[in-house]
Amino acid sequence: MGFNALAKEKTVRIASLSPNLSELIFALGKGSSLVGRSSVCDFPDSVRKVPVVGKFGVPQIEKIIMVKPDYLVVTALKDRSMATRFRRFGIKVLFFNSASFCDYYNNVKVLGNILNCRKKAELLISRTKKQLKKIKLQLNAISLKERPKVFVAVQVSPLMTVGRSSFINNMITYAGGINIGAVKRVSYYRCSLEWLLKEQPDIILMSGCSDCLVSQLMNKKGWKNLMAFKNKKVNNRMKPELLFRLGPRSVEGIEALYQIFYEKEKVRQ
Repeated sequence: MGFNALAKEKTVRIASLSPNLSELIFALGKGSSLVGRSSVCDFPDSVRKVPVVGKFGVPQIEKIIMVKPDYLVVTALKDRSMATRFRRFGIKVLFFNSASFCDYYNNVKVLGNILNCRKKAELLISRTKKQLKKIKLQLNAISLKERPKVFVAVQVSPLMTVGRSSFINNMITYAGGINIGAVKRVSYYRCSLEWLLKEQPDIILMSGCSDCLVSQLMNKKGWKNLMAFKNKKVNNRMKPELLFRLGPRSVEGIEALYQIFYEKEKVRQ
């Protein structure tokens, strides 16, 4: 085997500070290339064996330099000037958008090129598109009048939801719901309880919130007047990573939303 062939087989080393990108690297069958991760990169289980080199969007410079990555991949950096510092050490910093499924397809393609697994990347993109097409056909059978109005509580204090520019809005639409937060063309924004009371969503998603918090709100002034609480249509059982993380499991997240909207609101996903 010649020198050029050996060079091509050299394993690309990557550090990731975004859980959706770490998950995608494993989905591409290149988990062995991941040499550093953020403290919130938790799927699949084998990723926990990878050294933690920072928090989400917040790298620990010394630790990253120690694992000697060729690339540092992120969806955000708290201090973007850090990218220049890493480049001085020969580490390429790549920023990935995660606002839509088009972004997801592009992320798959870029990582597929970097990791020399283009065919696997193409198959992953093709499979996701086919799954979404099938879901869309299923959705066509549901009239607009039958589709529930949905509110996503990203956080409660201050109250925040998802807008039209968020991939979560796309997920809700694919699952047969109507995101009441889509009135604003942003990804996330603060809203008021007064507005929520006026809109009266059929279903409230509080993924990641504790049962204790949901119970407290159910008996709190204003919140208890929401029909979703009165009708017990508040769901905090869906795994947060299936809703808030655009990645290989987003189709699974859409399927979970569909179950919440039309079948098994109280079932833990």
